[in-house]
Amino acid sequence: FIDGFGMDMLHSAFMVFARKLYHFDTEHCATFLMLVGVTTPFVMAVILPGLLSCRGELFALRFSSVMLLGVFAVLFLIGLTPYGFLLFVAAPFIPLSHISGPVLLGFATRELPKDEWGRLTGATMAVETCGRLLAPLTAMYVMRRTMDGPWPSALFLVAAVLMLPGVAIAWWVQPKEVFEKDDENSQMEFSEDEVMSATSAVSLGSIPAASIS
Repeated sequence: FIDGFGMDMLHSAFMVFARKLYHFDTEHCATFLMLVGVTTPFVMAVILPGLLSCRGELFALRFSSVMLLGVFAVLFLIGLTPYGFLLFVAAPFIPLSHISGPVLLGFATRELPKDEWGRLTGATMAVETCGRLLAPLTAMYVMRRTMDGPWPSALFLVAAVLMLPGVAIAWWVQPKEVFEKDDENSQMEFSEDEVMSATSAVSLGSIPAASIS
């Protein structure tokens, strides 16, 4: 839901914002989308595999969430200036916030059998659609009240605040290895207790040493 909301804010709502504040025409919008589109394959084919191989899925998820907040913050600051061309500088960084999609799908598919993947895809699309529906409504509500004021780009500030729960969840989630290590430690501690009690019993003579071996 949060991921779909953020993506729609970066695309559909952004175009309305750029047209109204900086008077972007069709050529400007097409150029902006082309920059995003050209950068996306590079991010997915080079940067994402590099992050996964070097730091793992959880780091890639957190990196994507932080980048999304960063993009919203940069767009908010650019919107406070009269220099609309700076939006083109921010365009190549937008695909970095798209990394979370494949990572989240990978997390989910590992937790379900293969015959449940179809239902998972349908549920994911339904939840993302709800976020994409909320994004334009939020954008319309905020822009009507802020475009003519001192903070015309407050739309992106509001979007960043609404994305904070998703970022918090990404940082709250712990890698599976942590839980496995905790389980192993608890088993090791239990085994050590058994060994100590058995050793004490042998030393007291209540259990024959041959039975321990």
